[in-house]
Amino acid sequence: MLENIHNDPDESDDDAAHNDAISDDDLRARGLTKVMAWVEDKSGIETKSKAAGRTSRHRQKLAALGIVQFNLDAPAADDARAALKAAAAALINGQLDSGTLHTVALGAVPDQGAAEGLSADLAACQRALEAGGWRGWAVRRLVGIA
Repeated sequence: MLENIHNDPDESDDDAAHNDAISDDDLRARGLTKVMAWVEDKSGIETKSKAAGRTSRHRQKLAALGIVQFNLDAPAADDARAALKAAAAALINGQLDSGTLHTVALGAVPDQGAAEGLSADLAACQRALEAGGWRGWAVRRLVGIA
């Protein structure tokens, strides 16, 4: 519709190039309505959701503390899951060092007497290793030897 505004046969192309300003009255005469609007500028606005932003900030805080998320496949049994969570918490809190967990995961605790000296969490890890299967695999994977 607007391309036909400058089709006066008496006006040359050079004159039309210098006379690009179209008045509001000309546009109204051609059936157009004047509209004024404010449009939000999206530059500088993050497109992430609020939940994604919170998750990102939380992971950055944990990374600053030396803690990273580690996804692990575990058996559906509640005791095995609890044992893995307890072992991870003990590693984070410094109550357990990775060497001890490696020892338990490798089955280097030979007799039950030595196992009685372990915490309940380590004893559960040892039982999972001795039972083998998914539980043993999960403990070995947790300590990085599987």
